Amino acid sequence: MLIISLLFQVIGTLGAIEYFTKGMHLKFYFPNDEQVTFELWVPSVNLDGFDWIGLAIQCTNYPLNAFQADYFIAMVDDVFTDRWADGHYLPVLDTELGGTSDISSDRFEYEDYVIYTLTRPLATGDDYDQELVVDNPYMIQWAKGNLVDGEIGVHSMDNCGHEYLILASDYLDRNHDDNGKFGPWSDQFRDFVRKEDKDELVLWTDLVEEEDLGDIEDIEDDYATDGENIEG
Repeated sequence: MLIISLLFQVIGTLGAIEYFTKGMHLKFYFPNDEQVTFELWVPSVNLDGFDWIGLAIQCTNYPLNAFQADYFIAMVDDVFTDRWADGHYLPVLDTELGGTSDISSDRFEYEDYVIYTLTRPLATGDDYDQELVVDNPYMIQWAKGNLVDGEIGVHSMDNCGHEYLILASDYLDRNHDDNGKFGPWSDQFRDFVRKEDKDELVLWTDLVEEEDLGDIEDIEDDYATDGENIEG
């Protein structure tokens, strides 16, 4: 198990953040022009009693219940795996569908959080991946659940959610819990407030209960993916 001894902002990288329910949040940034890194920060207590946790990235041209998406699912004590589902079916590993695994994933623990990370190319060339384009909107779904007969089981409605975001390094989430309020988009690009254009920011700490925050002092600027500060 990897434990982070010290976290600090990724130097030279402007990152963005999307807030989920249950004290979770998703950070993302671009390590170079061809890749994106996602970090799913989950309060450790949220994982008690669950076997798996996952993310899905879906094109906003599809309706919410299409479930045609690029899935990343991890056992709670392991790392994300690259999966795909088309319709109301359980996500299958890309490699079992004839595709390839195109992610580099890791797992960290820090204070009251478990952090699941993945880095992938924006365009993988795999039929079982969602191509990602900078400055485009996407729907992000999250869920957690249990195994049934050793396989990933269906989650309950209380243990899932979705948000809409713009895949941009200066994207600013204005709501703690969108859940569809600002979407979906179809073929129209929706402008958004860039950080440099906004004078005042409503802080996350003003919107959620203090006990949800763990011991992170600077929730906006701490990133997990810095190899120089990871202890084995």
